[in-house]
Amino acid sequence: MRITKRSPFVAFVCVALAVSGCALPVDLVLTSAQIPACSADADAAWDRIVRDFLEVDATTPEFVELGVGKAERGGGWHDHTDVWYPVDGFKAAIVGALPREGIHWNTTDDFDWDLDVHVDPASASQERIEEVLQRWSDVDLGEGVPRIHCEIAPVPSFPDRAGFWQAQLPHMEEGKLGAFGPWVGDRNPDHSSDAAIPEIHPLEMSWWRESLGPRDAIFWLLVMQDAINEYDVDRNRFRQRDYFDFDGRPEPAGWRPWAKGPIHAQYRIAFEVLANEPAAQFWIVPQVKLAVLPTPKWDMDDGAVHRLVVDGREILRASEVADEKDTVVRVADLCRTEDGAIRGFLEVATWVGVDEPDDASGFHFLAVIRNGGVPRPLRDRPIPSRPTVRESAKGEKPAFYAWLDAAPTVRTDAVTCAWYQVAKTLEQPDLAPPPAALLSAVTEWEITANFELGPEERGKVYFEDATAEQQLASREALAIARVEWDVNLTCFDPGTKIATREDDGKGAADSTSPAVVISKRTGRTPQGTLHLSIPPEYASHLVHATVTATVTDARGHVAKATTELWNFALAAERDRLAAEVRGWLDRSPHDPGSTIVQLLLYEIVSDGVITLPELRAYFRAIKKRAPTH
Repeated sequence: MRITKRSPFVAFVCVALAVSGCALPVDLVLTSAQIPACSADADAAWDRIVRDFLEVDATTPEFVELGVGKAERGGGWHDHTDVWYPVDGFKAAIVGALPREGIHWNTTDDFDWDLDVHVDPASASQERIEEVLQRWSDVDLGEGVPRIHCEIAPVPSFPDRAGFWQAQLPHMEEGKLGAFGPWVGDRNPDHSSDAAIPEIHPLEMSWWRESLGPRDAIFWLLVMQDAINEYDVDRNRFRQRDYFDFDGRPEPAGWRPWAKGPIHAQYRIAFEVLANEPAAQFWIVPQVKLAVLPTPKWDMDDGAVHRLVVDGREILRASEVADEKDTVVRVADLCRTEDGAIRGFLEVATWVGVDEPDDASGFHFLAVIRNGGVPRPLRDRPIPSRPTVRESAKGEKPAFYAWLDAAPTVRTDAVTCAWYQVAKTLEQPDLAPPPAALLSAVTEWEITANFELGPEERGKVYFEDATAEQQLASREALAIARVEWDVNLTCFDPGTKIATREDDGKGAADSTSPAVVISKRTGRTPQGTLHLSIPPEYASHLVHATVTATVTDARGHVAKATTELWNFALAAERDRLAAEVRGWLDRSPHDPGSTIVQLLLYEIVSDGVITLPELRAYFRAIKKRAPTH
């Protein structure tokens, strides 16, 4: 029997491509005949998104039509309270330049993020400017390049809400921001001018792109539910029907108060893979969240790693680095070009926010990293400029810290090493062996490097105190940091030599001799994972591996992390494993410190496997808390 420490998440429901009642496929497998040729309309829509919307098509598919209902500032159906008038009756998306001076954190009135996005007249967003000029004769477009005002009251607990947007500017190509939400004109009678102010309000969805190289980019995605009620309970606009005035006309089908949750937010990110080109790879990396609902099981396939395979060839791989229940991952609008390229969109959807109007609001901040699959119109271009980074007022040098996660695969029916070898390694030479049924051999280790940047004090890194810039540097490192691995293998019996072999067949032993196979594979982070595969011939020996990862990020920070691994473990069903280990050690519940020791035991048996490093740490905890006489 094989037991894997980290089991994949499997959803037993269907997507549109499957038959009702069946399980999701392991991969989405298609033939080229199932993918339509790109039509003229598909080409036009594709070019528009790639050229003018930072490669992102954003929408809230369950609620797009606003109708004629005007939103009121104070509510109550009183005269002169209508403020926000739909421009054309629908939500809209725009992209434009966000200058540093166009960022305001309003703490005197509505507690809003006020962002002035300036629209390039040559871009598709100019259509919004033309719409608002047709809607009203008097429109306030600001000075210089026309601007659209984007506004939302952020959730009070959102990290660094006052400095957030200033910190994002260095990560926006050419300072450009994408915005989606109700497309309205602000005609507040309290304004000094009668001119309508064009707005995306509330700013439900925003995004920006950060190119890191010719093949690498990060797409930063933020979904926010308006939280004005958390600042002023008397201004709970956008969340209650009483704050909207339809002048007696009907509401459109599917209409709801503009900020009523949950918000079904859908981002589609463009990709294009040419014939005989490596697959496009994506990683969906959660940043911070609040009130994010578990998603329907609509993914393109099962698990947290999603693959599109066409004619037996991998075209796309998308990995949810964590929290796979918070996002739905699919592909959309696939088509074939005349020269055989496959293009389409990676769809990332999430459900954010609360239903009740007086409850605290929600948000979801994500990073989607793309390697390869760059649309051809954007290839071979210089890396776009980004606004300069403001110098930190503190001037402190952050620490770059790395650590390793190791997940074993074990066999409960394999021969294991002699118990005395384990007992000596545990620093417990007289320890009696556990029940034989628990003894297991580790056949493979999967090691992943993790790393972050933060302030250091007295040799300890405090990530929770990291500045917004340091947090962003950590996330940027995830996309482009390099990891170099060093593996040292020894045997408990010094007379036994452990042979190794790289997975390409080159190494200390030929391919027919027993050897520990060391391989690097793609994984749930862009740096991939290191795998150590231990052959059955070594199962009767206690093999020890010291694995060191040296991580270097793009800013020159270097961090090292080391872990020790052995090819031995205890394994069983979780509750049985805990009971067997307690009985084996015969620990009295009245011993001082036993509660903490038992909590540690429950933690290390949670996955049904106790590795030798976990067992050694457990014995050290017992020794530390044992009574002295």
